[in-house]
Amino acid sequence: MLDDQDRRDYRVLHEVIDRLRDDMREDNERLEARIMTAVNGFVTTHGQVHESDRMLNERAHYRFEQFIRAAELAQAKRDGALGVLRFAVELVSRNWKPITTVLVAVTAVLFAATADLQIEIVTR
Repeated sequence: MLDDQDRRDYRVLHEVIDRLRDDMREDNERLEARIMTAVNGFVTTHGQVHESDRMLNERAHYRFEQFIRAAELAQAKRDGALGVLRFAVELVSRNWKPITTVLVAVTAVLFAATADLQIEIVTR
């Protein structure tokens, strides 16, 4: 059987354990906050690095494409009329989708402006 002294000792031991548990919980919360701050900083910095890399790649590709187009045009000029014609055909073949889209849009606008359009809406 436990006497009063043993009960007090157990009570004190439980209080000590509870305080240690509270201290550990506080330490874990502080550590978690530090980790989350570090992770958020990493995510932000990492995202900025990817964004700057993407911008540098786009700029480099644009400059390279401009260089290639300038070289193609210079070669076409050196080849004379046939070279210029070949350059024009290649330019149209590379950009046929946007050219087609513009032509269809212009045709639709002209048709709508000059044609007598009647739209009937029938409800039942």
